[in-house]
Amino acid sequence: MTTATRQTTFEQELVRDIVVIRVRGSIRAGESTTGLDNALKSATDANHMKMVLNLRKVPWIHRAGLSKILACMKRMDSTGGRMKFVVTRSFQRSLQSIFCSFPDQMTPLLYSTEKKALADFADTPPSAKQMAT
Repeated sequence: MTTATRQTTFEQELVRDIVVIRVRGSIRAGESTTGLDNALKSATDANHMKMVLNLRKVPWIHRAGLSKILACMKRMDSTGGRMKFVVTRSFQRSLQSIFCSFPDQMTPLLYSTEKKALADFADTPPSAKQMAT
Protein backbone atom coordinates (compact mmCIF):
# COMPACT_ATOMS: atom_id res chain seq x y z
CA MET A 1 0.00 0.00 0.00
CA THR A 2 1.36 3.42 -0.93
CA THR A 3 0.06 6.75 0.32
CA ALA A 4 1.41 10.16 -0.54
CA THR A 5 1.34 13.75 0.56
CA ARG A 6 2.51 16.59 -1.68
CA GLN A 7 6.15 15.54 -1.84
CA THR A 8 6.41 12.65 0.61
CA THR A 9 5.39 9.05 -0.01
CA PHE A 10 4.78 6.23 2.45
CA GLU A 11 4.94 2.68 1.11
CA GLN A 12 3.98 -0.25 3.32
CA GLU A 13 4.85 -3.87 2.58
CA LEU A 14 4.67 -7.08 4.59
CA VAL A 15 7.89 -9.12 4.37
CA ARG A 16 7.35 -12.42 6.17
CA ASP A 17 5.91 -11.24 9.50
CA ILE A 18 7.65 -7.86 9.38
CA VAL A 19 5.92 -4.70 8.22
CA VAL A 20 8.25 -2.44 6.24
CA ILE A 21 7.39 1.23 5.86
CA ARG A 22 9.46 3.10 3.27
CA VAL A 23 9.36 6.88 3.44
CA ARG A 24 10.56 9.10 0.59
CA GLY A 25 10.80 12.87 0.93
CA SER A 26 11.10 15.34 3.78
CA ILE A 27 8.86 14.99 6.80
CA ARG A 28 7.73 18.49 7.64
CA ALA A 29 5.19 19.72 10.15
CA GLY A 30 1.66 19.27 8.86
CA GLU A 31 0.59 16.99 6.03
CA SER A 32 3.70 14.79 5.81
CA THR A 33 3.80 14.33 9.60
CA THR A 34 0.14 13.28 9.48
CA GLY A 35 0.99 10.86 6.65
CA LEU A 36 3.80 9.36 8.74
CA ASP A 37 1.51 9.05 11.75
CA ASN A 38 -1.17 7.33 9.63
CA ALA A 39 1.37 4.85 8.20
CA LEU A 40 2.75 4.00 11.64
CA LYS A 41 -0.70 3.70 13.22
CA SER A 42 -1.99 1.44 10.45
CA ALA A 43 0.88 -0.95 11.16
CA THR A 44 0.42 -0.94 14.94
CA ASP A 45 -3.38 -1.11 14.66
CA ALA A 46 -2.94 -4.26 12.55
CA ASN A 47 -0.99 -5.73 15.50
CA HIS A 48 2.28 -6.12 13.62
CA MET A 49 4.92 -6.99 16.21
CA LYS A 50 7.93 -6.27 14.00
CA MET A 51 8.47 -3.08 12.03
CA VAL A 52 11.23 -1.67 9.86
CA LEU A 53 10.97 2.06 9.18
CA ASN A 54 13.13 2.87 6.16
CA LEU A 55 14.17 6.53 6.28
CA ARG A 56 17.11 6.34 3.82
CA LYS A 57 15.30 8.61 1.34
CA VAL A 58 14.32 11.18 3.98
CA PRO A 59 16.64 14.19 3.75
CA TRP A 60 15.00 16.09 6.61
CA ILE A 61 12.58 15.37 9.45
CA HIS A 62 10.74 17.90 11.61
CA ARG A 63 10.58 17.36 15.37
CA ALA A 64 6.87 16.58 14.99
CA GLY A 65 7.85 13.60 12.82
CA LEU A 66 10.36 12.44 15.43
CA SER A 67 7.62 12.71 18.02
CA LYS A 68 5.36 10.43 15.93
CA ILE A 69 8.19 7.90 15.58
CA LEU A 70 8.89 7.92 19.33
CA ALA A 71 5.18 7.49 20.11
CA CYS A 72 5.10 4.49 17.77
CA MET A 73 8.20 3.02 19.44
CA LYS A 74 6.46 3.38 22.80
CA ARG A 75 3.29 1.67 21.49
CA MET A 76 5.35 -1.16 19.98
CA ASP A 77 7.37 -1.60 23.18
CA SER A 78 4.26 -1.68 25.38
CA THR A 79 2.90 -4.64 23.40
CA GLY A 80 6.22 -6.48 23.09
CA GLY A 81 6.80 -5.36 19.53
CA ARG A 82 10.13 -4.30 18.07
CA MET A 83 11.04 -1.54 15.67
CA LYS A 84 14.20 -1.02 13.60
CA PHE A 85 15.29 1.86 11.39
CA VAL A 86 17.14 2.06 8.07
CA VAL A 87 18.97 5.38 7.83
CA THR A 88 21.92 7.04 6.11
CA ARG A 89 25.14 7.52 8.05
CA SER A 90 24.56 11.28 8.36
CA PHE A 91 21.00 10.68 9.58
CA GLN A 92 22.36 8.20 12.13
CA ARG A 93 24.84 10.79 13.43
CA SER A 94 22.01 13.34 13.72
CA LEU A 95 19.83 10.91 15.67
CA GLN A 96 22.70 10.01 17.95
CA SER A 97 23.33 13.69 18.71
CA ILE A 98 19.62 14.23 19.44
CA PHE A 99 19.46 11.17 21.68
CA CYS A 100 22.96 11.63 23.10
CA SER A 101 21.84 10.67 26.60
CA PHE A 102 21.15 7.10 25.48
CA PRO A 103 23.09 6.34 22.27
CA ASP A 104 23.74 2.76 23.41
CA GLN A 105 19.99 2.08 23.22
CA MET A 106 19.54 3.78 19.81
CA THR A 107 22.55 2.43 17.90
CA PRO A 108 21.40 -1.23 17.83
CA LEU A 109 18.13 -0.11 16.21
CA LEU A 110 19.82 1.66 13.27
CA TYR A 111 20.81 -0.11 10.04
CA SER A 112 22.34 0.99 6.75
CA THR A 113 20.21 -1.35 4.60
CA GLU A 114 16.74 -2.84 4.76
CA LYS A 115 18.21 -6.31 4.18
CA LYS A 116 20.36 -6.02 7.34
CA ALA A 117 17.41 -4.83 9.44
CA LEU A 118 15.19 -7.66 8.22
CA ALA A 119 17.94 -10.24 8.78
CA ASP A 120 18.49 -9.00 12.32
CA PHE A 121 14.88 -9.79 13.25
CA ALA A 122 15.67 -13.45 12.52
CA ASP A 123 18.78 -13.25 14.73
CA THR A 124 17.13 -11.42 17.64
CA PRO A 125 15.31 -13.48 20.27
CA PRO A 126 11.70 -12.47 21.04
CA SER A 127 11.08 -10.17 23.96
CA ALA A 128 9.64 -11.44 27.23
CA LYS A 129 6.26 -9.86 26.37
CA GLN A 130 6.18 -11.69 23.02
CA MET A 131 6.98 -15.02 24.70
CA ALA A 132 4.18 -14.49 27.24
CA THR A 133 1.52 -14.19 24.51
